Amino acid sequence: MRTVIGLFPSNQDVTEESRKIKEAGFSEDNMRVITSEGSVKCLLGCEAKPTVIKYTSWGALLGIFVYGIFILVAVWCDCILYPISQLVALGIFIVGILAGTIVGGILGVFIGLAEYEKDTHLYTQGVNFGDKVFVLRTERKNVEKAMETLTQIGCLGVQMLPQ
Repeated sequence: MRTVIGLFPSNQDVTEESRKIKEAGFSEDNMRVITSEGSVKCLLGCEAKPTVIKYTSWGALLGIFVYGIFILVAVWCDCILYPISQLVALGIFIVGILAGTIVGGILGVFIGLAEYEKDTHLYTQGVNFGDKVFVLRTERKNVEKAMETLTQIGCLGVQMLPQ
């Protein structure tokens, strides 16, 4: 079974639209109307925490790499131009790595939050304003028909969810 969703931009009753979906050949058992943000996020499988953690980790690793190379070159140049002890050079290198981790992690948080928001924005903001999300479960062969039906009744952002 495949899941097709679409945002119906109206805070009115959806009885007429539900009737049209049934007339198109979809059973009531395979149709839901969602009106809460939490249910939409659950349906979309979007949780902020895993998305943000993934981007934060990648940002921190990138920060380590970029700052590490920069600090390594800076320390090497300092050792040639101004002789410093190996302990001081190691300290500078470690501080640079930590700075890269922090900066990269912070950038990763912002990028992760933006990515999360991009995936859920239309539907979550819609239900927050009183709109409804139609959910149709259908066989693979009827996905196009389901998408067309939701579009015809006036749904926005009609898409098939990944399995």
